[in-house]
Amino acid sequence: DNVHYLAVANYRRNTVYEIESVVYRWDNMTGDLVEHWRVKTSGAAEWEHFEIDSVHYLAVANNRVSEADQPYATDSAIYEWDNGNFTEFLRV
Repeated sequence: DNVHYLAVANYRRNTVYEIESVVYRWDNMTGDLVEHWRVKTSGAAEWEHFEIDSVHYLAVANNRVSEADQPYATDSAIYEWDNGNFTEFLRV
């Protein structure tokens, strides 16, 4: 559909790793990035887009939680593009 998106992985705010990351959509009319979707992430390090059988997916690599005793005990997630929005497809 020739719409462009930018996924921003937010790692932490101060000492808190459980924060929201944001996906922005490019608005051709205004020439601006506009917020399209917010998702809870946990020390998000990277987003990756991929496509299988014409279905679009967006994966986030979560890296860290705020708990001191197990700081790396977190899942990453894969979201599926569905009717203009991402829905959670799989936790890994």
